[in-house]
Amino acid sequence: MVAQTRPATLEDLAATPDDGRIYELLNGEIVVSAAPTWKHQVVLQMLNRSIDGWVVQHGTGIALTAPVDIVLDAENVLQPDLLYVGPDNPGRVRNGRFHGAPDLAVEIISPTSRNRDATVKAMRYALAGIREFWLVDPDLRTIALFELDGTFYTERAPESDGVFVSGVLTGLRLDPASVFAAADRVIQNG
Repeated sequence: MVAQTRPATLEDLAATPDDGRIYELLNGEIVVSAAPTWKHQVVLQMLNRSIDGWVVQHGTGIALTAPVDIVLDAENVLQPDLLYVGPDNPGRVRNGRFHGAPDLAVEIISPTSRNRDATVKAMRYALAGIREFWLVDPDLRTIALFELDGTFYTERAPESDGVFVSGVLTGLRLDPASVFAAADRVIQNG
């Protein structure tokens, strides 16, 4: 007789230890990641300044950084590094977790999460209906911006000066070179 395993649930995820690691529920499996590196967190802070600045300027929505769970469905509870939820978003906070699809999710690639962030999580975000997805690679110093097209993402090309314009955060201009230069200054002085 073969033992059958069941997909992990939100209750299983809630039972994980509070040990500084990141626990996510991805396709019914609990995935564990190490705490992010200093470089990862500095890049996250630089991006958050841009997005939070936009939120403050426009007085609308909320931007949050990890760790915060977003419950996409019964088998997928993820923690994007940064997310934005607009005022018209139908998602709701229940039991301390956001249930639904934020309008924007940002993943910053770590050496151990490259494939998961760039493919598996991106696919889950698209299927959940997250309108915009940014994939940030601190080692390659790149930011790719993707827009939802049905159930798939299409990459938005930067403008001729290398700056991206967000479709979700109307008018937000994101200059990858400036983000990484600001991060470099913090890292060198830190």
